[in-house]
Amino acid sequence: MNSKKSNLETGELKECQEFTFTWSIHNYNFCTLEEDKYIESPEFVVDFLGDATWCLWLYPKGDYARGFVSCYLLASGKVFACYFTLSIRKSNGEFKEADKMSFDEHCTENGCSEFISHEELNGPDVFLLNDTFTIQCRIFKMDTDVPSSVNCYADSRIKILKLNYDWTLKDIEVSNQNSDKTTDITHCFGKIPSLKMHVLNFGFFDEDAIHFKLEMGAREERFYFVVCLIHVLDADGRVVHSARGDHLFKHSKTTEHWNFPLISKDKLYLNKNMYLPKGRLTLRCEISFSSDNQLENFNYRKTYVTETKKTDVLEQDQDVYIHHILVELDRYIVIQYIDQLNKQTFAYLSSY
Repeated sequence: MNSKKSNLETGELKECQEFTFTWSIHNYNFCTLEEDKYIESPEFVVDFLGDATWCLWLYPKGDYARGFVSCYLLASGKVFACYFTLSIRKSNGEFKEADKMSFDEHCTENGCSEFISHEELNGPDVFLLNDTFTIQCRIFKMDTDVPSSVNCYADSRIKILKLNYDWTLKDIEVSNQNSDKTTDITHCFGKIPSLKMHVLNFGFFDEDAIHFKLEMGAREERFYFVVCLIHVLDADGRVVHSARGDHLFKHSKTTEHWNFPLISKDKLYLNKNMYLPKGRLTLRCEISFSSDNQLENFNYRKTYVTETKKTDVLEQDQDVYIHHILVELDRYIVIQYIDQLNKQTFAYLSSY
């Protein structure tokens, strides 16, 4: 068996150079790319592998494997032989075990078409803590005389717009007539088409639930993915009920309506003192939009550590520690001297 491969498989990294690239994608669920469409990480250079430029491509809906997220490592420029792994971080900070793959001078990309299934991604093992998808790519070059470790961190996010809007609906009554309460919030967003919120179906003989509806005007050139979190507040402003919904407003030349159940009528009308104090329904609306999967990079940092530098750091810390002891010792001697001088002065004055 090749010695390089056996070292990597056994985890013996004492005689290798290692580069770790950790990429976090924030607001991940706002990414609505279709199958075979990818988002690209910031570029990075692996110091011990020449001048090649590297990056990751992530396919949220997969490249060819349906039901999976796909991930690939790509290189541009002259490439040297190396090994690498790709893994995803769980909410507890640990990384899911990854397969080991190789790169050679004739390779420009390699990775996993079935990186993680959508079912596992949204399963009991939480991978999307705070809606953040984190990938770790570790690249190794074996059998080196100068062991080193480089850690590179990059953060990207799907750009979103957020609105927090408190809306009080007055004179809510039970009747056999349907009603539609509406407010225009277009002014809250600069570049979004006309936007209105509705709360409807208050009538006693209508549907079983009160609905929240969003109305968006024509949008010929862009699409919008929206997430709505609607809270019902009591008389003291405390949240007593919440409902969530999300929807993709695709390109359209006409106005589009989308709605989802807000609260059941039985729950609303049988607890009027809580949900309808003085006949008023107060909603706290948290609305978030993303448009056309715009990705922005907002953080990039890199640390480089060699065995020599580690030793230097330890020696430097030791020097500082010794210097601190000497300063404290000098301070103690000075204090003792002043204390002795004060005693002699006091004895001299007392003799008079």
